[in-house]
Amino acid sequence: WNMDESLDGIEGLSISLNDAAGNSLQETTTDPNGHFGFTQLMPVEYTLSTMLQPGYRFARTVDTVGRPSIITANLADSQGNSGKSGIFKLMMGEQRQDQDIGIGAMGKLGDFAWLDSDGDGMQDAGEPGIPEVEITLYQYGQIAAQTSTDAYGRYLVADLYPGTYSIQVTMPDEIKPTKQQTVFPLVASILRSGDGPTAYSEDVLVPSGKRNLNCDLGFVLKREGVFPL
Repeated sequence: WNMDESLDGIEGLSISLNDAAGNSLQETTTDPNGHFGFTQLMPVEYTLSTMLQPGYRFARTVDTVGRPSIITANLADSQGNSGKSGIFKLMMGEQRQDQDIGIGAMGKLGDFAWLDSDGDGMQDAGEPGIPEVEITLYQYGQIAAQTSTDAYGRYLVADLYPGTYSIQVTMPDEIKPTKQQTVFPLVASILRSGDGPTAYSEDVLVPSGKRNLNCDLGFVLKREGVFPL
């Protein structure tokens, strides 16, 4: 969420320096590294504002604990891709280098829940998808999104803030998570094993501006021949 984390989308961003009433005084654009600056300023009150490219969002306050952002998604003056900072005062001769703006591109997560017929922990040809598996995503201890698999066992959650998530899956009574294997991770299940009604996985990454389609959910039958309704 800081400018060093991902360079995509930060070059050429138009930044406006405004007076306390919101009237634009100067404009500049960010360089390839996201840097911008204004010079020869009077010691008065200012705000900064900008408009992000489609698909980008301002960082939330919780995303910027290590490096504060003067514009966040939590601000009342931030709506969608348009954002304005709070008022700050520049003192005589002061050079401020802390006026950072944290942004990130929204990501996606998916994509398949399947019945691991041979119980080997891998997706094999012909193994069917499982519909109506309920999926809840958590970030920072809060529910970030909820969805369920479609008739083919597929799911995709879009417009997610980049970062790591925890996943909770609610399963039909007839199935439980398959075993975990790490030899072939692209066809493996991310879920922990267990017999309860829910299963979990932690530290699932949603990349900035990209898709993680390896968040697959594998299950086996608790009793041979007894399938979910």
